Amino acid sequence: MIGNDSADLVYDPRPTLRDNGTAPGPPVNSYGAIQNHSINHKHQTSPQPETKDERHSANHSRVCGWVCIEIPVFLFFLSLNNSLPVTQYYLTAREYRDLGVPNVTGCSEGGEGEGGGASLLDTIQARVSTYTMYLNFLGSLPAILPVLFMGSISHRYGRKVALYLVSLGAMARMAVFTLVFHYEWRVEYLYIGSVLEGMTGGFGCFLMSSYTIVADATKEGGSRRAVKITLTEAATMLGSSAGLTMSGYWVRSLGYVAPLLFSAGLQVFVIIFLFLFVPETVPSSPPTPISCSILLKSLKVFLKKTPTGRRGLLLTSIATFFMGILNLFGSNSIIVLYLLHYPFCWTETHISVYTGVFIVSSWLMVLLTTHATSGRLADDSLALIGALSGLVGFLLQGLANKDLFIYLGAGAALLSNMMWPMLRVIMSKAVDIHEQACLFAGIGVTEMLSTLVTGVLSPYVYKISLGRIHGLPFLGFSAISFLGACCIVSLIARRKTREGKAQSVNGTSQSSVTH
Repeated sequence: MIGNDSADLVYDPRPTLRDNGTAPGPPVNSYGAIQNHSINHKHQTSPQPETKDERHSANHSRVCGWVCIEIPVFLFFLSLNNSLPVTQYYLTAREYRDLGVPNVTGCSEGGEGEGGGASLLDTIQARVSTYTMYLNFLGSLPAILPVLFMGSISHRYGRKVALYLVSLGAMARMAVFTLVFHYEWRVEYLYIGSVLEGMTGGFGCFLMSSYTIVADATKEGGSRRAVKITLTEAATMLGSSAGLTMSGYWVRSLGYVAPLLFSAGLQVFVIIFLFLFVPETVPSSPPTPISCSILLKSLKVFLKKTPTGRRGLLLTSIATFFMGILNLFGSNSIIVLYLLHYPFCWTETHISVYTGVFIVSSWLMVLLTTHATSGRLADDSLALIGALSGLVGFLLQGLANKDLFIYLGAGAALLSNMMWPMLRVIMSKAVDIHEQACLFAGIGVTEMLSTLVTGVLSPYVYKISLGRIHGLPFLGFSAISFLGACCIVSLIARRKTREGKAQSVNGTSQSSVTH
């Protein structure tokens, strides 16, 4: 169990009347969504026999409820993060080679140098940052619309269709990158691969479909959905950790092409695994037209006014989620360049081990913390801990002038990955089951927009910080974490106000019954 689910239920089972004279409705949780639990059994009608479709859907939920989806998620992000760092290593090595400098390790050539930004290393990293900025932009921009349309397509053809298409798009990018690396084509040809991957929705679409499967398989919501979402997020990060760790060793021992071929093979395995072992979980419903109306439906989920006032909660949560993804992908896009630069001068292997160990340690801490605080802390309180952890970690890394501060920052940030899964849980609990697909489509679009913004701004800010304040981007991430923490505090205040009102209403009802 994650979060304080016992405090989520706000319902008086007695048939007392509301202030307006109407009978009380079904129970709602502290996020404003109707519970699926039946509280007052005396007023229930006799259960109807299940239809064939309902039995089929229930069986799917039982089959994939706890095991299957985490495996392809892990393999997908293992493949993705095994291939992405190789690009920055390759571009750095190629810039050295094009400039006639044989040494491509660390910053022994032109590292500290005089003239700050005019040094050889600063010049090379400025060029690599520019390439990274364009690759991020061209991979993220085309992915925004597919995320929306895939939600509609998954209603018609099944959740797994989107997963298949994203894996094929990733394979297309790896094929283009392999050709460029092997034949030494112009670097600009890499942009074609990023566009091809973006046209299928990218990782944001893969996550959207995966979390929609989770919502389908946990229709009762509550703590089981929170656990399931956290496990899926953990599979994402553990796959990323393994991929990042492997990439450095691949590059040092086998060059730049082998990691891409291995990653493409993993995507083939993802498709096979999905086809053989992951059942469809899409509820039986009439086909949804594939049109731009899905955009309006996703917006409606966040903007719709309800008696429970969930709109403010969803808008605050999605804004905080946007800031969290800014930090996550922004730091990932520049951490390699940051640690290759003076005064750290780390090697590819050192960077790979550091990032891999950090991600594994972070998610072990997240899982242990959520387990230890089960029933004691609410989801928003756990999210606040994650935001504060990121704030301190980024601050230390931004001020670092030696390896010790990098390690201290990593230690302080171990719980930072607790923020976004808890926000997903909060938003998922706030909407009804039939709105889950549109909700996760909106979250997916937000994720891609955030990746687009930070994928362009982070390399740019890093580029202008060369020769000035080297850790400037990380200081910016720390400031964003502070804003996110403030938003989460407002969510906590909102929840406590709602719970206080509910307790007051229940207390008044009990008093009237006693008299």
